[in-house]
Amino acid sequence: MEALQSFIEQIKAAISDGKSDEEIFQFLHQILEEDPHSIGRLAELMVTLPDRKIGRLLQRMFERTQDKKFEKSSNAPSTD
Repeated sequence: MEALQSFIEQIKAAISDGKSDEEIFQFLHQILEEDPHSIGRLAELMVTLPDRKIGRLLQRMFERTQDKKFEKSSNAPSTD
């Protein structure tokens, strides 16, 4: 939980520093790759941040996780 809270603080700082959506997403991408199981909790914490960028970032996170799920299911052995 502390690690996620640290990421939230870093996201807040990035927004305050005027970082673009893309720059912030690159940072988030690192989290998505390292700990995909914490994505849901991270998203819950992100929705508490009052900034328009958060919605766009959450959308990209969702798209990224859906792409990953699709890739995994596409690579599964066929049962035919």
